[in-house]
Amino acid sequence: MHDALTPQDHLYTLVEHDGISETAEIIGSLADVVCAAEDSAALLGAIERPGIRIVSLTVTEHGYCLDPATRRLASGHPAIAADLADPERPKSAIGILVESLRRRRAGGNRPFTALSCDNIQHNGHVLKHAVLDFAALRDTALARWIEREARFPGRWSIASRPSRRPAT
Repeated sequence: MHDALTPQDHLYTLVEHDGISETAEIIGSLADVVCAAEDSAALLGAIERPGIRIVSLTVTEHGYCLDPATRRLASGHPAIAADLADPERPKSAIGILVESLRRRRAGGNRPFTALSCDNIQHNGHVLKHAVLDFAALRDTALARWIEREARFPGRWSIASRPSRRPAT
């Protein structure tokens, strides 16, 4: 995406088809695209800025590096082990979030809201616990700060969504 959007000033076209006609609209909502695949330094620098209030994620469930049985962070996952060995240069999404939050705390800045846009049940809850598990492996005081200060909103699963029917 970075290589495709950068030459066109981060603009892209939304094309809608309704079965009869087609409309196209140029979308200009992206200010920048950062690719962290090789080096997370630019992404960490961007997230660290105090003006950033929301960090959204759209990754597969595998991107959380979870143990499939517990749906909690798999501390032995190769990406997590690598991030714990070099925590200031993380590669995983969870490692990047925790290092960004650590930098904010060290700078005396408020945490961002970590917004999971993933299509997994209880996505905010799952993300929060993965971040807290990783943070606790690095620094328990950091984990407590994240738990107290950071927000991880999520969508309800269909099974747990409250009914919108009026009370009878």
